[in-house]
Amino acid sequence: MEKIYGIIKKEGIHHIITNGKHYLLTEYDENDVLICMYVIAIDNNDLKSIVELNENFSNNKFKSVFFEKEKGIMYHIYVRNLLTLSRLKKIISITEETKVEFKVSIELLSILLQKNEIKLLKILINHLLFSNSFVLSLLYYYKYKKSLANLKLKNMISKEKEKVDLNQLYNSDYYTLLDYACEKGYETIIKYLVKQGADINKENILGETPLFFACRSQNVNVVKGILENGTNINKENILGETPLFIACEIKSEGIAEYLIDYGAEINKEDNDGETPLFVACEYGNLNESLVKMLVEHGADVNKENEYGRIPLFSAIEYGHENIVQCFIENGADIEKEDEDGYTPLYIACENGKDAIVKQLVEQGASINKANNKNHQTPLIISCIKGYENIVKYLIDHGADVNKENGKKESPLFLSHQLKRESITKLLIEKGAKM
Repeated sequence: MEKIYGIIKKEGIHHIITNGKHYLLTEYDENDVLICMYVIAIDNNDLKSIVELNENFSNNKFKSVFFEKEKGIMYHIYVRNLLTLSRLKKIISITEETKVEFKVSIELLSILLQKNEIKLLKILINHLLFSNSFVLSLLYYYKYKKSLANLKLKNMISKEKEKVDLNQLYNSDYYTLLDYACEKGYETIIKYLVKQGADINKENILGETPLFFACRSQNVNVVKGILENGTNINKENILGETPLFIACEIKSEGIAEYLIDYGAEINKEDNDGETPLFVACEYGNLNESLVKMLVEHGADVNKENEYGRIPLFSAIEYGHENIVQCFIENGADIEKEDEDGYTPLYIACENGKDAIVKQLVEQGASINKANNKNHQTPLIISCIKGYENIVKYLIDHGADVNKENGKKESPLFLSHQLKRESITKLLIEKGAKM
């Protein structure tokens, strides 16, 4: 760009526009040449050239220039790393003193936001989002002490305010500018966008407001800032989840506790009948203190989802021994059956969770209870899965080695059929019959 800049500066913008691209510029991209002409005109405060460039640009006289006009010249200057603070101030000076205007596009604001260009954003929002005519009209009324009725002022603002819609979606229907700033944790930009009228209750197509994205930032201060501006803390997305679900999903105890203290419904159900406590128990990266905090704040440990399961089932599936103990100590029903008749002990056996099997049996879980789907007992599923240690433990604690499933298949028959030799031998030793 440096060489292009030098050639244009020497030959003159008007000369190049009038006579076509200079022979020294033929090897360069047409878009870069156009942007360089704008930059030189801005640097030299060359209003005549800027007007000439604008006229030619808007009238499509630059036939070989292919970038999108709707993004505005300032956007294309920025993406070429040419929109410095001093250059932006010159643009502002030009727009304030003349009728020349530079478009502030949603694409420009979006990329500045993504790049965390706080200084450039502030200048743009402060100086370039109102038309000159609107500002001059207000100055006129002020200068001549003319009274301005509220209704007239509102009408003027409605007609003359050329503000880029800060609530407009910036890349797709999933994000607004404020959503993006919240998710990235850009506190300064968030304050600025809200101050300039960004809607903190604006929903995307998933039904999520900026508070959902603030929770995903894992920054409590961002969440506080959005809440203090009056957003709905129990707003649901299309899945029936509230921001508290998001905090539990990302395992953020700090954000979850802040939301609860601020009024979030701790036992709110999503579309599957699950509460934030279910979500906190899922996945491998469990935050034990988060789960315990939820329980301490009144989360219902026996709340059923639409499949008849309680949070204890999730804790067992993912092997969270300490959470299983926490639930048991807080009254979780260890004999709870889901819609298929599976009990917590059956789930522990099916998933090979030795330690949890012991926890449940020690608390009095029924060892011989069969499910109502295929009438298998915890011992049968343990034999099928090949978990010898669990099989031995169950037998030692009273499991019926001859209890059959719905197909009249015994534990010994199944272990023999599946070639579980050591388990077959163990069952025979304990008196099992084929």
